[in-house]
Amino acid sequence: MQDFLVLDGSHPTKVDSLEPGDPPSQIVLVLDAVNMDVVEVTFVRQEFQNFLRQNDGKLAVPVSIILFTGDGMKIRPAITDGNKLAAELDQVQDLLRRADLINGANGDISKFQVSMKWLTTVVKNEAREPGRKLMIWGGPGWPALDGPDFTITSKVLESEFKLIVDLSTSLRQGRISLYSISPALKQVKNSTTRAASQEAIPAANKTRNNAETFNSANVDYSLDSGPFAFKSFLKGVKKVENATPPHLGLKVLATQSGGLVLGPGNNLVEQMNQCMKDALWSYKLSFAPPVTEKANEYHELKVEVSKKNLVVRTDAGYYDQPKGQ
Repeated sequence: MQDFLVLDGSHPTKVDSLEPGDPPSQIVLVLDAVNMDVVEVTFVRQEFQNFLRQNDGKLAVPVSIILFTGDGMKIRPAITDGNKLAAELDQVQDLLRRADLINGANGDISKFQVSMKWLTTVVKNEAREPGRKLMIWGGPGWPALDGPDFTITSKVLESEFKLIVDLSTSLRQGRISLYSISPALKQVKNSTTRAASQEAIPAANKTRNNAETFNSANVDYSLDSGPFAFKSFLKGVKKVENATPPHLGLKVLATQSGGLVLGPGNNLVEQMNQCMKDALWSYKLSFAPPVTEKANEYHELKVEVSKKNLVVRTDAGYYDQPKGQ
């Protein structure tokens, strides 16, 4: 235990127990057909299939698939037969059409609301399952609702704060690490550009299974997920008045859960394999939180180790509650 230091806020806290973490009990692949266009959804689906067919389709960990659409969710329970899961993904073309949501500011609000509804449902469902789970979200995430077109009322702030607390608590207690993977793909619209793109993209990053050829030359990803600069919103939300929608961004939640944000890139199989490799090593620590009389009191968490050159990721924080709640 002397190799680990847990900081609750800026204060070292006593570690009551430390043990090697168990391997993931389940991988959850989420295909987001709400926040991507049909070309991007098709590409991500194909990359999911390529991932599932590795090693002759023999999955080391049970994998479940969630299809996330404007009409609802379709959930495939976890199995270890990757070939069967890949084949089933061929049968869901109609479900993977883009959600019929209007464009502009109102369309962004609709996508955000639908995304929050289904994300909350998925996280709470998975939190009930035993063991440690990896949730790998295929897609760049939902609109951030951050800008002059959006007015945030006090009622909305209260709702967002409650949602932040609920999601943070469910991810931590449910032992769910959220990973964000995303393509850097836009369809090339003319054959001349397509030919140039094929020469510019390394062979390892070209799409497979006879998919369209894409490039990202004209896409600005300097602002992320929505797009918005998600790293500006990684600090935990302590007050209702600070609970703006960007704090609920996919990449923000992934980072705060101890997961990774990967991409944008054209090889999603490589990104998913990196998620799997990242999850192989873990430790489980427990400590007693300080006594508080304030509901939803935010505590930042940090774990430091004595060995140099090691990067430690954990839940970024937790919301403490008065005794008995």
